Amino acid sequence: MESSTKYEAVQNAEECTGQIVMETDQEESILLAWWKEILAIVVAIGTMIGLIKLLLFYNNKELPKWKGNLTLNFVASLLVVLQRGMLMIVIVEVISNSKWSWYRRRRPLKDLITIDDAGKGPVSAIQLMFRLPSNLLAILAAAVAILSFGMGPLTQQAVQAVPCSLVSKGARASIPVAQNVDHMSFRYGAHSYTLKPASVAKMFSGLTSPDGTDWKLDADCPTGQCTFKATYNITHSTMGICNSCIDVTSKVENKHNEYNLTTVSLPGSTRNITSGSDAIGVTNEYNQSWTRGMETHFDRVAPSAFSGLTIMSFTLNGCIPNGTDHLPSWYGSICQPGLENNPYYTMNVVASSCVIYPCVKNFYGTVSNGKFQETLISTVPAQEFKPEDPFGKITIINSPCVSDNQTLDNTVDISTLPNNAPNTFQIDILGRNVSVPVNCLYQMSGVDALAFGEFFNEYFDNSCSFYDRADIDSILCTRNNWYMNTLYNGGFASHASISAAVNRITDAATNMFRLSGLNWERTAPANVSGDVLRETVCAKLQIQWLLFPITLLSLSAMLLAATLVLEFPQNGRVGAVPVWKSSMLPLLYHGLGKLDDEPRDNFPRTLKELEKRAEEVEVRLGMGETHWGLIKEGLIIEGRTPQEQTKARKTEEGHVNEG
Repeated sequence: MESSTKYEAVQNAEECTGQIVMETDQEESILLAWWKEILAIVVAIGTMIGLIKLLLFYNNKELPKWKGNLTLNFVASLLVVLQRGMLMIVIVEVISNSKWSWYRRRRPLKDLITIDDAGKGPVSAIQLMFRLPSNLLAILAAAVAILSFGMGPLTQQAVQAVPCSLVSKGARASIPVAQNVDHMSFRYGAHSYTLKPASVAKMFSGLTSPDGTDWKLDADCPTGQCTFKATYNITHSTMGICNSCIDVTSKVENKHNEYNLTTVSLPGSTRNITSGSDAIGVTNEYNQSWTRGMETHFDRVAPSAFSGLTIMSFTLNGCIPNGTDHLPSWYGSICQPGLENNPYYTMNVVASSCVIYPCVKNFYGTVSNGKFQETLISTVPAQEFKPEDPFGKITIINSPCVSDNQTLDNTVDISTLPNNAPNTFQIDILGRNVSVPVNCLYQMSGVDALAFGEFFNEYFDNSCSFYDRADIDSILCTRNNWYMNTLYNGGFASHASISAAVNRITDAATNMFRLSGLNWERTAPANVSGDVLRETVCAKLQIQWLLFPITLLSLSAMLLAATLVLEFPQNGRVGAVPVWKSSMLPLLYHGLGKLDDEPRDNFPRTLKELEKRAEEVEVRLGMGETHWGLIKEGLIIEGRTPQEQTKARKTEEGHVNEG
């Protein structure tokens, strides 16, 4: 750009003074004058955006392992240092430039040093805030300079290192399930089948050892932390054995015999127990129609059952000791509601009716701290069991199920699927053959179901007698009924304890299915795969700690914008102060002129002496008698208060205006 500056020799008619006058008509662009600061604020904003994106990218992820042992916190610190450096470029220039605007009016010369030093350190910035409270722009910029020291520590707080679990690539977890169950029994006669000894042992272990581990199963999880994909809160499904028990104590009938003993029984049941001689009795009854109408779910699943159990027991549950006894006993206790027509014994009676049936069990499972935990979410019962046709298959359509990324949650959804589709099996639904995805089908052999029925018929049709009437939990169970001690529950049997015991039997049977069952095609064991988690350290973003540097960045941008707005009206005006910022050249070219009565310096003054002299002089930027620059307006008279000095200054300005 060519300069439009012109130099003209000014001559007097009488003599040539030799004075050179410089004129300019060039108007400097405000944006060009501040381009470095604008670029700095843009870089600072870009740095902040990059920092936020970096932290968001690694949020809840494993801390990166970079070359040279660089850490995420170190990189974040570097970005903050860069951002603060860019902000200080802006802040220092805003403060420095404000001193020239400050001297558009008459000000103490000392203010020049106060403003100029403010960008050099926090102490000088604080001094500026107290000495020049009316210079708002400089004060705000000084405040940003002081607060910027907190950007680093607060940004460090934004990145927290927390323990976390992440998926381990290349490793898989699995839970055993059974989709097709067969060969759980063997034939020993015409239409006679019995369960294999391993199955019998598992079920009795479940009944008698609630805390045992031999009847339970575990998931395959190498690290002890594994998760499995869930649909409708269901992670895995399996063919199994279910039960439903209802409290039928209200149906108990009691009779008083000639020996003053009470006999209790249930309608439709062949088993009864008598106080004083019997303790507990169990009857295996396939037909339990006498319970119909007592509980809706029980009525719904009863037709699917291959066995039914009725359990009655005398119990001290609901009894409290009378007198000085610590525990209730068969004599002299207070029982609610108590057994009627029973003059010799104080006791209650409990009765439960249970049905055992094939079903699909839907679970939610996880492995945490090396422990496999699964929760039963829902069950789907089989259709009506027909013992007269043991060679058929018991097939159950699970609901909900997932096939080809499509969730089917009822038989209506399944019945709408196209026929003969791949990976389907023909089954009757609502009177028509439907191609059902094999993922939704579970099956067991009718022969195995018959063998389960034989098992309950053989072992669960007995009673136990009192062995020592003075001992609460002493009962005599012989031969095949030894297990009934568990149902008796030490003389405190309840419907809840009976239901829990029967539930352990069916859980143990289901676990046997899962350990020996196969997939639908019977080609391999069935299982559900999951993710193996590994313990590591992750980055956790605490975004609230970034609000502080974001606020300082925003304030710096606004201060720069305010400076540009204030400078724009002055741009190009005759006699206006140009954009000088922190340059020293204006002081060299437009420095303080000499007054005629001011003593001449024959040697350089110390900084302290210069500061002392500056405190006694008031100046402004403007056109003097000989040059444009810092013009002395007067001396500050020692002893005057600041208020008196201001009043004298205004008086002098008034006299000048009148002249």
